[in-house]
Amino acid sequence: MPKPGKDSSDPNNYRPITLTSCLCKTMERMVNNRLMWVLESKGLLALEQCGFRKNRSTADHLVRFNSYIRNAFAKKEHVLAIFLDLEKAYDTTWKHGILSDLYDLDFRGHLPTFIDGF
Repeated sequence: MPKPGKDSSDPNNYRPITLTSCLCKTMERMVNNRLMWVLESKGLLALEQCGFRKNRSTADHLVRFNSYIRNAFAKKEHVLAIFLDLEKAYDTTWKHGILSDLYDLDFRGHLPTFIDGF
C-alpha cells in the first residue's frame, strides 16, 4: 500500500501488506499477552518503558518532560532534551539480540522457537 503523500515510484514509500492467517494472528496475540504478563509480573521491563504497554502511552513521557521543565523553571535551572526518530526501527530490529535477551531472562522451550519462526 502506498504511503499517503509519498512518491509512489519509490519502493521505500510503500507499506507492507500482511498475509498472516487469522489462526496465526490469534496465536500471536495469545503469545504476546502471556509474554507481556510474565514481563510485567516479574518487573522485567523498565519503568520508563511506556510504549506498547497496558495503561501507558507516549503521553506519559510528555507529562514527565513537562514536569521536568516546570521544576527546572521554578528552580531557575536548565533542561536538556534529545529526541531521536529511528527510521524503520521495526524493520531493522536485530532478531538475534531479542532472542538472546529472552534467553537471558530464562525464557526457554517453544516460545523462542515460535518467535524465531514468526
